[in-house]
Amino acid sequence: MDLRYSQELLGHEDPRTTMIYTHVSTRELGRIRSPLDNLTLEEEGGVYEVIEPPF
Repeated sequence: MDLRYSQELLGHEDPRTTMIYTHVSTRELGRIRSPLDNLTLEEEGGVYEVIEPPF
């Protein structure tokens, strides 16, 4: 995402403030797991089917 776009969305006047948030969020994003990562899939003929729902 463009830094200037993020700056506008967050309402920061100084881009350095936005850069602090960007640094923190980038580090934290690596820890997020998608619920889709818990799906068990089986492929048949190029089509994937959910074998075990995650709930």
